[in-house]
Amino acid sequence: MFTVLFVCTGNTCRSPMAQWLLKKHITAMKLDDAVAVQSAGLYAFSGQEISPHAKKTLAHHYAIEVDDHVAQPLTNERVEAADWIIALTLDHKMRIIETYPFALAKVFTLHDTLRLGRDADVQDPFGGSLAVYEKAAKEIDELCQKWAQQIALTLGNV
Repeated sequence: MFTVLFVCTGNTCRSPMAQWLLKKHITAMKLDDAVAVQSAGLYAFSGQEISPHAKKTLAHHYAIEVDDHVAQPLTNERVEAADWIIALTLDHKMRIIETYPFALAKVFTLHDTLRLGRDADVQDPFGGSLAVYEKAAKEIDELCQKWAQQIALTLGNV
């Protein structure tokens, strides 16, 4: 099973949106049996639910119902198990590499869809309006479509 792990700060906004949006694209490509998609946070409090605005955005704009997400902290086990770790910001990427240097070759930012080192940040919608979450989700969704294509190429399913 090819495993993708999204990482943000608290695992309640960006990384769970990325997790569920990539899952939607993976399912559409009929790759669900070959790909696992997870998320975690560098400073996550275990058990926190997804942000209400993130949940509403996923349901309203993408027909994704998320009732079972609970925040997960980033751990050595999760890092070791992931084939690709996709950070939502360059700072997240750098913190992952500092803490888990063995993972250097498999850590990217979400904007680095061609895995060429083109780092950029997805702005944190935490505390923002529903419109701020919708904007972040749109950006994440467009990039997750490209990552899904990269996964298909990597797995030879194109």
